[in-house]
Amino acid sequence: MVCEEPQELRRELMASTLCWLALAATSGNGHQAPVSAFLLPPPPKTTPEPKLPITTFMTLYPAEASRGFVPRNNQERLHPRFYFADGNVIFRVENVLYRVHRYFLERDSVVFSSMFSLPPVAGQRPEGETPENPIVLEGVTTVDFDRFLAVLYPLNFSTRDTVSTDEWTSVLSLATRWDFLSLRTLAITRLNSLMSTSSAAERVGLARAYDIQEWLKPALLALCTRAEALTLTDGQYLGLEDTIRVGQVRQAIRYASNFNRHPDSISEFVREMFALPSKDA
Repeated sequence: MVCEEPQELRRELMASTLCWLALAATSGNGHQAPVSAFLLPPPPKTTPEPKLPITTFMTLYPAEASRGFVPRNNQERLHPRFYFADGNVIFRVENVLYRVHRYFLERDSVVFSSMFSLPPVAGQRPEGETPENPIVLEGVTTVDFDRFLAVLYPLNFSTRDTVSTDEWTSVLSLATRWDFLSLRTLAITRLNSLMSTSSAAERVGLARAYDIQEWLKPALLALCTRAEALTLTDGQYLGLEDTIRVGQVRQAIRYASNFNRHPDSISEFVREMFALPSKDA
C-alpha cells in the first residue's frame, strides 16, 4: 500500500491537469478540444494561400489606385511580370489581370486581329482598355497564359524561359487556339526535339490533339510494325479509335507472307487505314 499511494496520487494529478487544460482550451463558441489532443504532437503548420487585401493592392499599384480602380475581390491581382505600365490591352485570366501590347497579338494572330478590329458598343469604351473592363479569356489558365507570354516577352533572348515539354505544350495549345501560325510552328519544332525519345503513342496523342499531321504517319507506322504489344499506357494516349485501328493493322500484317511486304506497301496500308493525307495532297 505504501508503494501504491504515490502512483495513485500521480494519476489523479495528471487527470486534474488534463481537465484544466481542456477547460482552458475551450473556445468562445463553447467547443472544447479533446483531451487526447494534449497528448499528441502539434499538427504541422500550413501556410495559407496568400490573399491580397484591397488596401495592400492600392499600396502596391498606386497608378491604378489613383485612377480609382478597385479590385473585384481579395484574390484579384495584377500580374507581377506581365502587367506593363505602357501596355495597351488588358486581359483577365482567372483572377489575374495582364496588361500587354496588342501589337504582337494583332501582328501574329488572325483571331486577335479580327477581334481588335470590331467596333466598340456605342457609348462605351472598348473592352480591354481599363482594368475595370478587361477582356476575359475564358477556358484559359494562368499557367498556360504565363508560358505563352514568356515566349513573347523572354527575360533573356539567348536562354529562353520555356524549356520543358509541358511548357511548350501550353504554348502550342494557345498558339493553335488563337492562330499564331509562326508561334505554333516554333512550338512544334521545339516539341519535336524534346519528344525525340517519347513513345510513338505519346506523339500520336499530341499530334491528334493539336493537328500535327507530319507526326502521325511515322508514329502510327512504328506502333503498327513493332514487335511489342500495345500497353495500357499506349491505349490511353491513342484513344479508342486509334487503338482499334492499330490492332487491325497489326493483325493484318502478322502472318509470315505479309511480313515480306515492301515497307512502302505497309506504309501505304497504314495511310489508308488511318485516312491520312498522301504526300501529294
